[in-house]
Amino acid sequence: MKKTDVMRMLLYHRGGDPIYREVETPVICPYCGAYVEPKQEQHQECNFNNGFVVLITFQVKCCNKQFYSTYTVDKEFINAKLISTYPPNVQHQLPESISNVSPRFAELFKQAKWAEENGFIELAGTGYRNSIEILVKDYAIAEHGKTAEEVSGVKLAEAIKSYLSFFEAQIPADVIRVLGNNYTHYKNKHEDIGFDVLLQYVQIFINMVDTMYLINHPPVHVNPKLVQEEV
Repeated sequence: MKKTDVMRMLLYHRGGDPIYREVETPVICPYCGAYVEPKQEQHQECNFNNGFVVLITFQVKCCNKQFYSTYTVDKEFINAKLISTYPPNVQHQLPESISNVSPRFAELFKQAKWAEENGFIELAGTGYRNSIEILVKDYAIAEHGKTAEEVSGVKLAEAIKSYLSFFEAQIPADVIRVLGNNYTHYKNKHEDIGFDVLLQYVQIFINMVDTMYLINHPPVHVNPKLVQEEV
């Protein structure tokens, strides 16, 4: 997934006509890793050597937050170069479909990943398990027309069985539930299974939800009957 794309942005507007240019723009949310089309909120420019430094503020819908990108621009405002973005981009990117289905999962996943990377494995294990429960239930709302009231009181085991239409997706989800419970409950029933196994199945499940979403939302019109006849 590419990290930048060329978009038209306002670079200069000081007592004259606004100047727009096609510039490299970050398209990965620095907070959750989702693919985004950031909205320019404002810009500030200052003189620097033989040109300008321009700071552009972007807004992203996925996390409802802002990030900032800095550009160097020549004095004719012809060439603009992206030099930095703050905050730095997250290393662990989620598919766009996942963030569309469940922005809350994206935030919980990020928190669990932070806990993992900082050595808080017990907290990370609980976080991954909880984030998967949110993803399963948000998937049921987004793809099966369930309501938040319907899914909120359903236990994760039943939610996996009821809301995941692909049987193959039920397997990694249930593995995460069982191994995640080792970190959530008092007694660890699977001490011989390492944390890395939980991580493997978390990634498998994310990929499968992404696959299910893409199958349900093809980019072009598909006639299932025709496809079956051709096969």
